[in-house]
Amino acid sequence: MEIHISTQASAVSAQACTAWHKLGASRVVLARELTLNDIREIRANIPEELELEAFVHGAMCIAYSGRCLLSNYFTGRDANHGQCAQSCRWHYSPTAIDLAESNRADIPSVATAEQTEKGETFFMSSKDTSMIRYIPELETSGISSYKIEGRVKSAYYTAVVTNAYRMALDEYRRDPAAYKFNEDWERELEGVSHREYGTGFYFTPPHENANVVHELGYIREKAYIATAVEDSHENPDGTHDVLFIQRNKVSAGDRVELISPGKCGRGFYAENLRDADGEPVESAPHPSMLFRLTAPFKVYEGDILRLG
Repeated sequence: MEIHISTQASAVSAQACTAWHKLGASRVVLARELTLNDIREIRANIPEELELEAFVHGAMCIAYSGRCLLSNYFTGRDANHGQCAQSCRWHYSPTAIDLAESNRADIPSVATAEQTEKGETFFMSSKDTSMIRYIPELETSGISSYKIEGRVKSAYYTAVVTNAYRMALDEYRRDPAAYKFNEDWERELEGVSHREYGTGFYFTPPHENANVVHELGYIREKAYIATAVEDSHENPDGTHDVLFIQRNKVSAGDRVELISPGKCGRGFYAENLRDADGEPVESAPHPSMLFRLTAPFKVYEGDILRLG
């Protein structure tokens, strides 16, 4: 059996990684508290065949390496078995936040939560990590595998995020010297449900930058409308007829975008909207309804349609 060591093992040194390797591990998922320099140092001091995996995108846990007891304490749901209630995201009262050591009056408060203009505090709610702008730094750090947090995420989220990183990685590996970041990749990541983005602890240690959010809840995604159920058929005029299965309502004339592997969202207007029998309709309002529309380019089975 191939053995990978979880991030909850808190591997933060070459010595720890080497110890796991001697016990049979082929890959170690590093603790999320490491900086890029920490990772480079680990890579330089472990066996060449041992792979390193690191989180590059998604929700961060406020607890050390994800070992949290809040959810279990408050709700009986064990975070370490995939049932986290995300208690750290709750809106807590700002009354008892100034933390200080009572026997050391000369030392400043160790944790004071900043309040927003609305008087809100989010002292345990972390930003989502997004390292899409730093592919060269990741590629030269010694990481073998890029980990994208995806627990309880939608197929749309998974498709869009992995597609964006795949495009960035392919572009860099094609010609590192000529690599140039494409702003469209980041716009793709803005189109999924997420919290404020940050860069985790890659550039600054946790005690220097807590990476907490300033707004409650998620920044909403573009609506996921439908999925193509088969490859499109080309019309005599060069347009393409596509059969979709509905996920959210779409109306004739809506601005939409198509998500395909290796491509950013391509926009067009939902024209010539028809039901599965080819009869014109004003909208496709019913869940799992089959409908057709005309696209200006080839569409493949599995491609995703979203609002533009």
